[in-house]
Amino acid sequence: MVVSVIAERVSFWNQIAAAHLADVIAGSDRTVILLNGADRPISAHLQPFTVDVQKEMLTLLFPQEVAAGIVAIQAIDDDPYLDEARRRSVEEALEAAGVKASEARGVWSSEAAMEEARGLPDFVFDEVRRVESIGSTADLFGDLSPAPLLASFLDEWRESDRFGYLLGEHRAAASYRAEWANAPYEPSFNTADALIEHKDDVLCVIRDRFPFEGFPALPGGFQDPRERLRRTSLREAGEEASMTPEMMVEFLVGNAVFDEPDRDPRGRFVSQVYHYRLKGPRPPAKAGSDARSVLWLPKSEIVPSKMAFDHGFAVREMLQL
Repeated sequence: MVVSVIAERVSFWNQIAAAHLADVIAGSDRTVILLNGADRPISAHLQPFTVDVQKEMLTLLFPQEVAAGIVAIQAIDDDPYLDEARRRSVEEALEAAGVKASEARGVWSSEAAMEEARGLPDFVFDEVRRVESIGSTADLFGDLSPAPLLASFLDEWRESDRFGYLLGEHRAAASYRAEWANAPYEPSFNTADALIEHKDDVLCVIRDRFPFEGFPALPGGFQDPRERLRRTSLREAGEEASMTPEMMVEFLVGNAVFDEPDRDPRGRFVSQVYHYRLKGPRPPAKAGSDARSVLWLPKSEIVPSKMAFDHGFAVREMLQL
């Protein structure tokens, strides 16, 4: 019995990619499609559809196969910093589909994608077969040749407010990337963010611009010229917490790097997150120049899919939630 597992993002809304996916299904007794990003925020560059919408689209593409159980669709968590948690999520998804990893073969779009997946602990299938994935999420905002069975669905989606939001984010990110298009190599940007904790709450800003406009995020920003990242964080933290950088030093308890390659649609951004644990009365918070508003978010409400970038994952890891 041939069981194929697709464990990476495939642009199945693209006509050619959908055809390749159909070939994999036709050549297998069963196919398990693992939908990455159940815990990721919606974004134009990585996660334009929720996993529920992706399930709906795949069911439209392969209605008979899904109904017969030939195709199983399972969502998996995609924490970029906890490989063990992601591996466990994959194993649970395969178990729910009635499949053991040792009995399946992985299907990948490229050697790089295969190697990235194999970097996970114990995430090894017996056999590896490649399937070409044509297109990307960018196709959704340009001249898309949709899979015929999804044409009506995508036409309706393109009339929605959600599409309008994602189109704005896509254009903003493309404009940002265009500024560096002539660089000899892709630039990497350093930013500093502040995890400001007070008892059971975390201080967040509501972003007032793309990417992730309207999402809660940790206070933070770019380095000033010749500024150390620690100083950047102290400056940004103090701005939102109504304190001077010198006052914030007292509450600094740790820091960590968050550098997942796809964390920001504008390019390669590496964030150093500094953790502050405030004491005494809660200070009055105020929004900085690039924030719509500020709020104290209860730790119990920290959900990565509801926060900008990878900030939800960062908070969860640093506070061990």
